[in-house]
Amino acid sequence: SVLVDWYRAADLVAMPSRSESFGLVAAEAQASGTPVLAAGVGGLRSVVVDGVSGRLVTGHDHAAWATAIGGPLADERENLAEELRTVGMVWERELIRFFRTRARILSSFIQPILFLFVLGYGMSTLVGTTAGFDFRKFLFPGIVAMTVMSTAISSAISIVWDREFGFLREMLVAPVSRTALVSGKTLGGASIATVQG
Repeated sequence: SVLVDWYRAADLVAMPSRSESFGLVAAEAQASGTPVLAAGVGGLRSVVVDGVSGRLVTGHDHAAWATAIGGPLADERENLAEELRTVGMVWERELIRFFRTRARILSSFIQPILFLFVLGYGMSTLVGTTAGFDFRKFLFPGIVAMTVMSTAISSAISIVWDREFGFLREMLVAPVSRTALVSGKTLGGASIATVQG
């Protein structure tokens, strides 16, 4: 299992062998999910499926190998850029939805203030000061936590609304990873909760 961790930590396994009987290293790397760039010799031709599980390079020209090494790494960078763009788009959509609903904005800012003044000042005369600690100071962190929690619940409810109006289905069939979608939704909800808290 230590070997698998080493393979997974690598961006690419390059095998510029002049002869290779079985190609076990290439098979192990592919089994670990790491792309393989191998010379098209011996057993490597049968282990590495060109364009699917890795790339086969004909010959041992340094320029050809440098170009071939750049290919999978560039693909990985492009995939990461697409994932980040998806996260950004979903995050931006969550912020736009929040700022377009004025009632939600007003209630999210008025509710904590109302609780602080009504509960804080109204009940502070009943509770008083205990051991030099003011009731309003005691209540404030709970109000902030409640505001953040209600924002989190609203963000979760927005998934139900997306499903109701068919937008969730369109997001799920898009050629993007679900991890990016969930990350964008989470980042959007966290941003709104941070602004409100």
